[in-house]
Amino acid sequence: MDPLKHSVQTGARRGEASDEPMRFAGATLGKQRHVCAFFHSREEEYRVLLPFIKEGFVRDEKAFHVINPGLRDDHLRRLESAGIEVTETQKDGQFELRDWEEAYFREGGFDQNKMLAMPVFFNEPLIHANVR
Repeated sequence: MDPLKHSVQTGARRGEASDEPMRFAGATLGKQRHVCAFFHSREEEYRVLLPFIKEGFVRDEKAFHVINPGLRDDHLRRLESAGIEVTETQKDGQFELRDWEEAYFREGGFDQNKMLAMPVFFNEPLIHANVR
């Protein structure tokens, strides 16, 4: 089985800095957080990541997820099953979900400068998830 890769980055609460530690897979993460993990199954991936993602929502952190468009419905279902109110958090701007085509391959190909110019990367704190 090919391992799945998931990259998660967290930031501060919407509009303010956060120095509070955060838990991930049994470890405590400090102020600077970037996590890259490889998984053997989608079940393992979500078993590890959902508590981390949910904690970010509870802490009122901005969540920006980039997802394989074929897995979009499953991702939303798993977030809902963890108690995350997807529709409400999207409406109030806490959660944004984009297909990887929208985020990484705009205008037909990958352009790191255009991707990094997206407002979420510099103007707002975020949780960034790249699910394959």
